[in-house]
Amino acid sequence: MCFLETERLYCRAWKEEDFEAYCRLNQNEEVMRFFPSVYSKEQTRDSMQRMIANFERKNYAYLPCIEKETELFIGWVGMMDQEMAGQQFVDIGWRLDPRFWGKGYASEMAKRFIEFGFDRLQLDAIYAIAPSINKPSIGVMKKIGMTLHQSFKHPLLKESPNLENCVQYVIRNPAK
Repeated sequence: MCFLETERLYCRAWKEEDFEAYCRLNQNEEVMRFFPSVYSKEQTRDSMQRMIANFERKNYAYLPCIEKETELFIGWVGMMDQEMAGQQFVDIGWRLDPRFWGKGYASEMAKRFIEFGFDRLQLDAIYAIAPSINKPSIGVMKKIGMTLHQSFKHPLLKESPNLENCVQYVIRNPAK
């Protein structure tokens, strides 16, 4: 069942048959170069379970993104509840297979999630976080209308000095 769609893509709820493709995505060193390491199957399963739980609780999550023309799982795009330094916020994010980079897919579906977040969920703001060296994700943040909110040292990345310096971008609901 389609949850959100654009002209070329749709996102839907997670299915068990997504697990192997999600494992391949999380074990791809190019995809995970801005993370401390690739994910094990157990970490991937835990991540998928958190997304499913968030979707069941809030009716949004990072969701499988499917290319309409091919029906291929290209990665995930969506929003999740996050907490950092005692502050809760809705984070928008994406993780795509490199075969689908450079097509505008991340920004296309992220814009659709922002529209959903503001129009349907009446969120005041949506945030995104990336290591400062992750220029591709920062480029998507800017492309979808987000602006720099803060720079900070991520508390969970202390053991990865090349990733510890992060930025948080924000987009605010223009109707509020």
